[in-house]
Parts: sequence; structure tokens; C-alpha cells
Amino acid sequence: MTDQRPGEVIRAEWSEFDFDSSAWNIPGEKTKNRLSHTVPLSSLALEILRDFLRHDGRYLFPAKRGKSIDPDKHMGVSLMSHAIRLHQEIFGKNPWSPHDLRRTAASGLASLGVSRLVVSKILNHKDRNVTGIYDRYRYDSEKRQGLEAWANKIIEIVEGQNGKVIPLVK
Repeated sequence: MTDQRPGEVIRAEWSEFDFDSSAWNIPGEKTKNRLSHTVPLSSLALEILRDFLRHDGRYLFPAKRGKSIDPDKHMGVSLMSHAIRLHQEIFGKNPWSPHDLRRTAASGLASLGVSRLVVSKILNHKDRNVTGIYDRYRYDSEKRQGLEAWANKIIEIVEGQNGKVIPLVK
């Protein structure tokens, strides 16, 4: 629901989440482009986080050693791919990876009318063109609006409902 890289999600720490401002603040040392990144959390993302909120450890996805949890280590990034492979029959014939969820999210956001610039900001891609170098605006409200629209689309798909998604453009 955050559309972030699998490694960033696996390494997420509870201390990075600000539930008052509904945001995940990823430090630059944890991002691919080494830039800190604020991810607005949709109402669905907040609901999911609150459903498995753990206060006994540092990480959202703590490492498991045998039958116990190591609260001071995060699970391995490869475990996401491994879990998908183990349950491939549930997902259908076409193999996919956790990173494919970012592609799906980017395409879904665009289909809802979210501009490529905002999609790029949500994905934390570095803008290397001249305007991107000068433009220091964070696009937080636009990212929030896009992620909320995407969350509504996911709810519509999962629950089989119509009419909940409000496209940003006609």
C-alpha cells in the first residue's frame, strides 16, 4: 500500500512511522537514491499498520529464528520472493516478484489520472532533468491524494465494489 521498494518495506522500523501526520519517513541511508523520503499513508495503509502494530520490536517485519522472533533484526528481503514462490498456485500461472507490485502501483496510479511526476515522487525516483534539480517542492499533498485513490481502487478490486474510486482527471 506504500508502493515502496521491497527492501525499504522489509527494513522499515516502527520509529519511522508518524501516525499523527499519517506518514512514513524513510531515512536516506535506507533508500536506493540515498535521499530521505516521506510517504503519505492512505487510510488503508494506516488500517493495515494498526492491525499488526507491534510494540515489542524495532521492525515491522522482524526476523524469525526458529519459533521465536528476534525483535532487533528485520526479516531477509529474499523471504518475500520465497513466500510468493511457495504459494504460486494461489496467485495464478504467471510468476511475479515483490518488485512487480511497484510496477502495478505505478500503472494503476497513472490509470487513475495521477501525473507521471507525482507517480515518480511516490516511487522516490530521482529527477535528473534541469527542472528537477531546481524544483524542491515535496508534492506531499499530491502524493497523499494519489495514494488514497490507489487504496480505494485496491479496496474496490478486493471487495468487488464499484463506485468508490474517484479518478483525479476525466
